[in-house]
Amino acid sequence: MEKNTKKPQADAIAWDTDGLWTEHLRRDDQDMMDRIVNGSEKGHYFMLLGPKGTGKTTMLFDAMRAIHAEGASICDAHPDLEVFRLRLGKALNYEYHEDSQTGLFQRRDPREGGPALDIERALNKLEKVALRYSARTNRPLVLILNNIHFFKNDDEGQNMLLQLQQRAEAWAASGAGYIYELL
Repeated sequence: MEKNTKKPQADAIAWDTDGLWTEHLRRDDQDMMDRIVNGSEKGHYFMLLGPKGTGKTTMLFDAMRAIHAEGASICDAHPDLEVFRLRLGKALNYEYHEDSQTGLFQRRDPREGGPALDIERALNKLEKVALRYSARTNRPLVLILNNIHFFKNDDEGQNMLLQLQQRAEAWAASGAGYIYELL
């Protein structure tokens, strides 16, 4: 048996394909994402657009990791507004005061307007929290909505987008917080 005595060439690159080598690559826009997520960019709301797989969400997660997600939350959109309502509640640590099984045998409250009204109530509560947080830390709260293009192109989906757009404009103008939409 003959041993392989060839020495590697001096110009050959040894790639570590086992490790997370992409974790150390810093994208050009990462500084801007860091400023947005940590609240340095006030008075605006943002929409990040780009092809699938280009690193939009990764940049946001890296920015959230840098601040230990203090004052920032992310929520994935869903075509079914009931599912989106639950996801938003989980992202905001907000409970909707849902009834137990006894609610099956009672008349529904006329004020119950479905998921859109529940989301509006959750955003109203979040606005109060955002004002207190902003006064205490001099930073806005950041709510990142991922994949908003998943909302259906019907009246219900368009109304949800309008509701979120109005909220984003109001919060950005007040400096108390903002919604960051990601497609």
